[in-house]
Amino acid sequence: MDREDLSPEEESLLEFLAARVEEYEDSVCPPTTVSPKDVLVHLMSAQRLEVEDLVGIFGGQENALKVMSGEASITQDQAEALGTLCGVTSALFT
Repeated sequence: MDREDLSPEEESLLEFLAARVEEYEDSVCPPTTVSPKDVLVHLMSAQRLEVEDLVGIFGGQENALKVMSGEASITQDQAEALGTLCGVTSALFT
């Protein structure tokens, strides 16, 4: 059954249940804030990337290490390049 096949009552019930599920999830598993650096480190691990894979994005190994240690921030251009490399939205790095 597609959503457009729902009666008005079923549509209303679906919206009500979806809202309750969202409220429950937010109370049990509140969203956490993750730093761009932590996202980068996680994705590097998950995708088996090495610092050398980031040299072109950061303009050198030293700059890549500074970002990974939190000493430097990720620029918008770098975020876009990282998003492309990792197959994710660049918003994760900003």
